[in-house]
Amino acid sequence: MIVTTHEKQYILAITYWYTNQLLSENNKELLGHLSMLKHLLNLPLLTFGDFNTPHTLLQESGWLEPHRFQIHLLIGGPSTKFGKDKIDYLLFAGDLGKDILESSQLERVPFGPHFGYRVTLKGHKTTKGTLIKYPSPLPYDDFNKHLPNYSAEDLDQHWHNAKVTAQQMLQEQKTRTGFAILGNPDPLILADLKLKGDTLKDSILVGEQFALSALQSELYILSIANIPKNKHRKYIGRSQFPKFYRGTNSLVSSTPPQFKFELLHKTATAYNLISTITDTKPLSKRSRRFVRRYAYSIQEALENNIELYNNKTIDSIVTTDNWMMVATTLTSNSRTQFLLKDEVKEILLDIQQKLAKQAGFAVKNSFAEFAKKDLAAHGTKMFAFISKESKAHLSINNTIHPSYSHNPDAHLQSQVQLWSPRWHPKTYKLNETLQRLLLRIRTLAKASSAQMEANFTTETLDKSSNDYKKDTKGGDAWTNTDIKKAPTRVKERLATSIRYSNKKAVQPIQNMLNLHPLLGKPSGGSRTICKTPMLYRHMLRGRDQVAAWENSNTGPFDTAGKGKSALLAAAYRSIKAEVYSQTEDQVIAVFHDFEKFFDTIDIPILIEKALEIHFPILDLALTIMQHLAPRVIQCDSFCSKPIIINRSILAGCRHSVALTRVLMLTGITKLNIEHPLVATDVYVDDTAMLTYGERQESLNNITKAVIDFAHLAHKMHLKLSHKGVIVAKIQQDGKKLAFRLKQKGIKYQVNDSTRDLGISFANSPKGKRQLINQRTKNATKTLVKIQSLASISRKAKLLFTGSGFPKFTWGFQISGMSRMQWLKLETAAANITGIKKGRCRYSTLCIAYGPNGHPFARGIKELFVLWFKVILHMATTQPNILADTAHSFLLIRDSIQSKTNITLDNMHNHIEGLISHVLVYLLALNWVPHSIIEWSNPTGDKYIFALGQPFPVMTLIFDILDSYHSLKANDAQIHYQGSSLTGTIAWHQSLTRNRYLKKTKQMPRTSST
Repeated sequence: MIVTTHEKQYILAITYWYTNQLLSENNKELLGHLSMLKHLLNLPLLTFGDFNTPHTLLQESGWLEPHRFQIHLLIGGPSTKFGKDKIDYLLFAGDLGKDILESSQLERVPFGPHFGYRVTLKGHKTTKGTLIKYPSPLPYDDFNKHLPNYSAEDLDQHWHNAKVTAQQMLQEQKTRTGFAILGNPDPLILADLKLKGDTLKDSILVGEQFALSALQSELYILSIANIPKNKHRKYIGRSQFPKFYRGTNSLVSSTPPQFKFELLHKTATAYNLISTITDTKPLSKRSRRFVRRYAYSIQEALENNIELYNNKTIDSIVTTDNWMMVATTLTSNSRTQFLLKDEVKEILLDIQQKLAKQAGFAVKNSFAEFAKKDLAAHGTKMFAFISKESKAHLSINNTIHPSYSHNPDAHLQSQVQLWSPRWHPKTYKLNETLQRLLLRIRTLAKASSAQMEANFTTETLDKSSNDYKKDTKGGDAWTNTDIKKAPTRVKERLATSIRYSNKKAVQPIQNMLNLHPLLGKPSGGSRTICKTPMLYRHMLRGRDQVAAWENSNTGPFDTAGKGKSALLAAAYRSIKAEVYSQTEDQVIAVFHDFEKFFDTIDIPILIEKALEIHFPILDLALTIMQHLAPRVIQCDSFCSKPIIINRSILAGCRHSVALTRVLMLTGITKLNIEHPLVATDVYVDDTAMLTYGERQESLNNITKAVIDFAHLAHKMHLKLSHKGVIVAKIQQDGKKLAFRLKQKGIKYQVNDSTRDLGISFANSPKGKRQLINQRTKNATKTLVKIQSLASISRKAKLLFTGSGFPKFTWGFQISGMSRMQWLKLETAAANITGIKKGRCRYSTLCIAYGPNGHPFARGIKELFVLWFKVILHMATTQPNILADTAHSFLLIRDSIQSKTNITLDNMHNHIEGLISHVLVYLLALNWVPHSIIEWSNPTGDKYIFALGQPFPVMTLIFDILDSYHSLKANDAQIHYQGSSLTGTIAWHQSLTRNRYLKKTKQMPRTSST
C-alpha cells in the first residue's frame, strides 16, 4: 500500500518467501517484484516479511546490491518460538533507513509460531483531514432476495417494528443532544442569525420528521434483508446530521487490479534476466550502466502505456508497435550500439518483445471484456473513458500547490480565505433588512403552502428518481439509487416528509449544509459546484410552479431555457454581423463579463425583485433557505470548516438559473426599451449587446447602452470584469468606444474576434474558424480512443454518434469546416465501424450509420435545422432584420456564383457565416436558391415557404439529403463493383432486411451492420 504523510510518500509492502528454498530462483524473482514496485512507483520502499532465509545468508548472497536494498534487523532473538535463525526482518530502499527509530519484538500475539514486531518511524505524521462518513449502500439485492418469503402481514409487522426501534433510538439521542436526529449539529448552524425563533423551531421539527422517516426505512430494509443487528450501524445515517471525522484519504489505490500484478511479474522477470546478463558478461562499468538504463526504459514504456481508469480500464492499449518503436529508438543510438555487445542487445530486444506481447494480451483481454459489457449496456463507462482527457482539468486534489503538499487542512483553509470574502464579506452585515425579508417570504409561503402540500406524492418521487441520472451524495447521504430502488412504503414515507417540509415552508435542520467540491478551469484556477441534499433535489424536481413562472416571465432577450440553446443565441448574433457586413453599416458587439456572478449576487435585492415579479413564493422561501445554508468546501474528499453565507446563490441548484432571471428581468427589459437600437441578450450570466447602422450613430447608441448597463450592474451590487470584449466591423470605432468607456471607469478589451457562448464571433472567416480548428484538433484524441474500442466491439460507433461527432463539429454551422477536416472525420467514422479497409468509404458509412447518419449528411441536416430555427425566430421577433437578411442572402448568393462553379470539393473555401454556409451547400448540391423563401431542387421542384405558417421543414431537409446521396452515389459507382450505384441508392429498401434481422436478433456476426 501507499503511505502518505505530511513529509513524503512511501511504499509499505508485505512479502512471504518460499519455504525451504533459501536462495532459489523463485525467491530471487520475489525480490525482483519488490524492486519493480519501487521503480514503477518511483517511491522509497519499506518491506516486512517472512523471508524464510537467514539474514546472514541473504546479506552474503549479493542479491541485495543490484536492487539497492538494505536489511534492518529487528530487536530480539529468533523470529519464531522454535527456530534458531532470524528469518523475519525489514528490507528498505531509498532514504527510509535513517527514519527507522526503533523496533521491538511482540511475543504475545494472536498468531504463531512467529512473533510480532512494532517499528517506529521518525516524524511521519499521517495525512489527516476532515472527512464525511457516509453509510454503506443499502443491501437491496438481499432485500429483494428475501422479500418473497414474507407475507403482507409480516411486512407490515417489520415496518411497525422498524418505526418503534427508530423512535427509541432517536429519543435516546434527543436526551443526549436535544435533537431527535442522529449525530451532532454543527454549532455554526445554530449560531446563524438567519435561523432563529420560529424558523429554527420548525426546522428542527421538520428535521426530526426526516430523520425518523429515513431511519425507519433503513431499519426496515435491513430487517427484510436479514442483516444481523450488530452490522446495522454501518448502513444507517441518511437524513441525519452529517458525521465528520478526522481520517486519511490515500492518494494511491492500495489494491491495484490483478493484471497490474501480472505486468509487475513480467517486468520483474525481465529485470532479473537483464541483471543476470550484466553480471555474467564481461562488460565495463559504463556499459553496465547503459544496459540498466535500457532495462529501465522498458519499465517506463510499460508504465506509460498502462493507465488505469476506475481500477478497471486502461487509457491506452499496449501494442507491439509501441514497444518496437521504443526498441528501435534505443538500439539505433550510436553510443548505445558502440557500448553494448551484440549478443546483449539481441537478448534484451527478445526480452522486450516477449514482455510486450504477454503484457499486451493480459491488458487487452481484461479491458476488452469490460468494454464489451459496458458498450452492450449503452456504454456509460466508455463515454467517461473517451472524455477523460478533455475533462482532466476538472480534477483537483490537495497537492496542486507545493506549500500544501499532503496537507489538506492548509490547502482547504486557503480556499476558505479565498471564497469567504465573496460569500460572507466583512463589509456586508446581516442587517435587519435581510432578516425582515427572510421572515416575510416564509410567512407568505406558509400561507400559500396549504394548496400546494398535496402536490408532492409517492408517484412524484418515483418519477423524479427514475428520470434523474446523477448519484452524487449531498449532505443528507442519500443517493438516487437508494431512492429509486426503495420499496413503495419507503417512498411514501419520504414523500410525506417532503410534504411536511412544504407545509412548514422550511428546510430540515440537518440539510442546512451544502457541500462544494472544487473543480478546475481549463484556463487555470478553480471554481466550486454545489452538491445539495438529494431529497432537496427531488423536492424541486417534483413541482412545476417555477417552470410555469419561467414560461410566462421569460423576456425576448433571454436566450436560455426550454427550446433555446447557446448555439442558437450565438448563431443569431453571428447572422446579424454577416448581414450587415454586406452593407456600409457599422456593426459593433460588446460582450460583458461579470466577476464571479453567482458568488456575488445580493440576496436582499434578489428577494425584493422576486416579490415584485411574483416568483412562486414557496419555492422562493425553500430555495433561498437552502442557498443561504453554511457551505463546506471539499477537495479530494477532505472538508473545510463551514462558512456562513450571506451573499451568493448556489451553482448546481435546479432553481439557480430561474433566480438569475429574477435578478435580470426588469433591468434588461428596461434597458432594451430605452435603447431599442441596441439588442441586449442574456444567456444566464453571459450578456451581449449588438448594434448596427451609420457609424457615428451606432457608436453613440452603444456607448449610452453600455454605460446604462454598467450602472444597472452597480445598482445590483454586481461587478463587471475587465475581460469584457468589444468587436467592431471597423476596429477604429471599437477603440473609440473603449476610450469613452474608460473615461467613465469602465474597462473593455478591443479584439478582432471573441468567444461567444463557445462560438467564435468575428467579422472575418479566419477569426470565426479559430475555435472550430482548436475543437477539431482536441476531438481527434477522442476519435482515436473510439477507434481503439471499435477493434473490441462494433458498438463503439455509439460513442462516435453520441460524443465523437458532436465534439468534433459543434458550432461548425457558423464557421464551417475545411474539406480536410470533413475527410478526417469521415475516415475516423469509417474506421470506427469495424469494417475492414479496402472498401468504399461512402457506402460503409451509410450502411453502418444509416444514410442520414453519414457524418457529412448529418452535418447537412444540423446546418439546415439551425438555419430554419434562426429564420423563424427572426420572423417572429425582428421582421425588419429578416428583410435585411433576405437582401443579403441574394447579395451573398450572387457574389459566390460570380467567383466559381461551386462543388462539394471547393465549397468550403467560400463559407463566411451561416448565410454563405447554407448557400454553398445548396449550390454544391445543384439546388437553385431563388430567394430566402424560394428554393428549387435539381429536378425543378420548388419549395416556397411563408414564414410564420406551418411548413414541412424536415421534408425539405430530407430532399436536400437525397440530392447529396445522389451525387455521392455517382462517385461511388466508379469504385470496385459499384456500377449499379449510378443515380441513387434505394437505401430504405436496401437496409430493410438487415434492420429486421438485427431487430429480431438474427443478424449473423459477420454482417457489416
